[in-house]
Amino acid sequence: MDQVTSPLRRSLTHESRRSRRSQILDRPRLGGVAAVAVFIAVLLAFTIQSDATTYVQSNLNFKRPYMLFYIGHSSFVLLFPLHLLYLVTVTGIPARAYLSGLWTSLRFQLSPPSTFGAREAPFPWPKLTSLSFMMLVGVTGPALLWYASVPLTSISDITALWNSNAFWAYLFTVKLNRMSFERNKVFAVAIASIGALAIVYGGSASQVVENSVSRYPAPILGDFMALIASIWYGLFQVLYKKFIALPNDPEILHGQRAPLIPNDIDFSTEDEDPEHDVEEALPKEGPLFDEVYPPPFGFHSNFFISTVGLLTIIVMAIPFPFLDYMGWEEFAWPSERSVIIAIILIASMGLIFNAGFMILLGIWGPVITSVGGLLTIVLVLLSDVFILGAGDEVTFWSLTGSAMIIGGFAILAFDLMRP
Repeated sequence: MDQVTSPLRRSLTHESRRSRRSQILDRPRLGGVAAVAVFIAVLLAFTIQSDATTYVQSNLNFKRPYMLFYIGHSSFVLLFPLHLLYLVTVTGIPARAYLSGLWTSLRFQLSPPSTFGAREAPFPWPKLTSLSFMMLVGVTGPALLWYASVPLTSISDITALWNSNAFWAYLFTVKLNRMSFERNKVFAVAIASIGALAIVYGGSASQVVENSVSRYPAPILGDFMALIASIWYGLFQVLYKKFIALPNDPEILHGQRAPLIPNDIDFSTEDEDPEHDVEEALPKEGPLFDEVYPPPFGFHSNFFISTVGLLTIIVMAIPFPFLDYMGWEEFAWPSERSVIIAIILIASMGLIFNAGFMILLGIWGPVITSVGGLLTIVLVLLSDVFILGAGDEVTFWSLTGSAMIIGGFAILAFDLMRP
């Protein structure tokens, strides 16, 4: 009798564990009104961060872009602990269960398949370290260019150029994954690129003609730096999905979660199922939530974002003496109260933007999220006019270029929604 019921008991236990895991994964997910609220928060956070960065450098005369970058990106170290605190508070599951599940996830992601199920196998620290530094380079390069371009040109130009990174991501995706170009997508990329050129050269030329002593010292250089930052970040997104993102991270295209193992694969026995190897490696007894595996969406990515913050604190502090010695940027912590408040605002909005952006990627997918992100162009243009009093920066070329970028994204969005 025991021999008959043992497989059944094992099957029920296996399904029970899958059910518990699915419930845990679904709890942090958002949709409907909540997703719209997160979307609005992301738009406002990016706009406030952009304007606050401009204000602190131009109006408060704190022209230390590297210091602003260092403080802003060092704050990323808080994102993972805050996410863990949120999960523990909302679900009531102890923190050790989430951390254990993340550890297991990283082990199976970074270790060779031959070690699956072998808990005694050493943790792949070298690969985790290399991926963490890849994250640092991928996030730091575009950010440094972004911060450095802010005092040189209009924030509306920077925002428009930055939001073209989705097109560069598509180009790098086709190239690196050896995909074929699609006519409508190529057209969308082309008109968006022309729109970016219209903003860069048309807007900058208008500024020079209207005023020989421009409000911004080097608009063409600033726009060029923003464009390079956008291309860099587009490449980073492709490399992140290829080498860092979990295989079972949900790529939501039509509101469905992508399975860890494709549904059309038929495993003749449980022993041939790689996911079964993972299940066998997990503890079978103990508390109900002894280990949360796979980790909730965003938990894995926020872990790597926090490693960027930690590495920023340690590694990116090294250039400070060199910058000070060369006279490029004097090392000085902010001392004025208004500057400190503005920098805290910049760092806080950066945390909100990064956390919210990851949530929206899981709900709407990268294309729709990028389309929505273009609304920051409109918000920044409005803030330039009504808050910063820079109505002269809104030119025919900036409006035309922005419209072309939005049109290119609209083509991609329409193509995505077609059955």
